[in-house]
Amino acid sequence: LTPVMASAAGQTVLDVGAGTGLYASCLPRDAVYVWTDHDRHKLARFRERRPSGPAVLADATALPFTTKSIGWTMCVNVTHHLPDDALGVLLDELARVTTARIVINDPLAHPSLASRALWRLDQGSYPRTHEQLQAIVGRHLDIVDRQRFGRFHQYLLLVTQPRP
Repeated sequence: LTPVMASAAGQTVLDVGAGTGLYASCLPRDAVYVWTDHDRHKLARFRERRPSGPAVLADATALPFTTKSIGWTMCVNVTHHLPDDALGVLLDELARVTTARIVINDPLAHPSLASRALWRLDQGSYPRTHEQLQAIVGRHLDIVDRQRFGRFHQYLLLVTQPRP
């Protein structure tokens, strides 16, 4: 994630489904990180690390940001928590608020024993294959780059942009 996010230098970066803000460390120093999640407990844990960092408690499918007000958006480990219809709404919201790039990174459904075991532990109910996730995202955003990686779990990282 860090090499991809290097291009967000000087930009406002919205982290949707930010959890405790772990991925803020992947941003260039001059990027402005904006945390957003719907979980008050995760917000409290984020505040322990970054007491004054911008944070907005919000539902990812109804973001309280002005249209085209964010340079870059990242959405890490979120899509597998949403059914297809809600994921479509999320992707449309990301496109609405973002001007430059939307980076999506999520684990994939994979037939390996290790992957199946990890999915049993995960709270996400909607694991998707590489093809399924790419197809859904491609219906809402233009995919600029894609990377698949992993060891025990397979991941898909998509760099996208809103459609004009």
